[in-house]
Amino acid sequence: MKPDAVVVLSRLPERLPGLADLAAHADVLARIYQPLQQGLDAAGQTVYLLPATISQPERQALDAAGLTPNRLCLPAHDQVVALLQQKAARADLQRAADAFIASLNSAPLWWQSLLPAVVLGLQLPTHAAAPLDTGSSRCACCFHPPWANDLTQIALFRYRAGTCWGNYGPQDALQVLLGSETEVWPQATPRDIWIWHRVLDILRTLPASSRYSQARKALRQAGWLNKNSLMRCESLLDALAWIGILETPEFPGLMSRFTSAIYRDRRPNTLVEVSAPLAWWQAEHGLNESLIDRLFGHCVCPAQEPPAPAPGATVPKKARSTGLRNLPGPLAAGDVYAIQCREDLWGTAYCHEVVCDERGIERGRMELLDYLAPQPPQADQLHGLHLSTRTRGMRTQCWCSSLLKTPGVKRIATGIAPYISAVPAPERITYAQAKQLAWEARWHFAEV
Repeated sequence: MKPDAVVVLSRLPERLPGLADLAAHADVLARIYQPLQQGLDAAGQTVYLLPATISQPERQALDAAGLTPNRLCLPAHDQVVALLQQKAARADLQRAADAFIASLNSAPLWWQSLLPAVVLGLQLPTHAAAPLDTGSSRCACCFHPPWANDLTQIALFRYRAGTCWGNYGPQDALQVLLGSETEVWPQATPRDIWIWHRVLDILRTLPASSRYSQARKALRQAGWLNKNSLMRCESLLDALAWIGILETPEFPGLMSRFTSAIYRDRRPNTLVEVSAPLAWWQAEHGLNESLIDRLFGHCVCPAQEPPAPAPGATVPKKARSTGLRNLPGPLAAGDVYAIQCREDLWGTAYCHEVVCDERGIERGRMELLDYLAPQPPQADQLHGLHLSTRTRGMRTQCWCSSLLKTPGVKRIATGIAPYISAVPAPERITYAQAKQLAWEARWHFAEV
């Protein structure tokens, strides 16, 4: 389903969705914000196609919660900076620090964003927008972008993964503060505080030459955080560096001294993905202990580890069933697979031959057929199909692994006679996992 006419807002709405709104609608939003549903509207703006399987009541509920997909916003630089400064000046820094510690364990990860947002608002000076001189038109001081951003997509990302603060500007911080206004800010529990001190202990005892990658690995191995992934551990380190707890003399955090966004974007080399200060920090630099006392000194570590709360009853999430099952049997030439290009769009691919390499990995030489519809084809439709060509009239093939265990790729027929084409077979055949077939369909069908 094509997105509705995209309206670019000139200012942020007075009310933005908070945690409760996102929790109630995260599953539906996750179905919309899928990479294969990304496209461009007539103005060249990135939007997401809404699957036809998203019901009208679901769309109305998103609108009522302020989570309309493709809701783009381009507020003026000076308005955003001024409003962020005002909101941060009214915020309680100690309560924000409490929420930050609570996000380690008892509170949702969404709350990790609050303290860095307040810090940016407190430290960001009033300034005129000054475009970068490196080909980008972001503001060199704060990285405010001159293009519209999808408010709902940003809110969903923050809900699911926290916020990596390196390249984010005042608009993102302002969204956090506006979204928190209707929420009860969490307080750190004794166990949250215990975990906070364990995190500090890990960082204090790293070998002197350790960089952020080793710190990230150590946090994950300890398993203290409420979401034990490398991305989650990195986002925590990034937030600590942004504040100024992990910093270097040349690259201080914002609570130590304001530095421009273009300065914080400097990296030791192109392989470093995080921004300064974290990009330059090593364990030998230590922690900013005075800042820890200033922000978190009220969070005294319990003498003994508080017990973890009893796990509540959880209902396992069920993946949306496609209604298809792989036909049994070994991989073979003549197999036909249904390929789920989007939640509401299916293609097909034909297997010309199967080979097994020296490691025992079976691969099928796959080629797309000229089928694209909301439902997979029926058996009697397969004989009327043809090999598909890309938009430039060329055929493509790839050696695909994991054909029988990739979600959205299902074998629906076997023993189908080879398809004949007047277009020559490709001279070059790439290697890929079976999930690549859905991406390949974008080069064959304009509808994808």
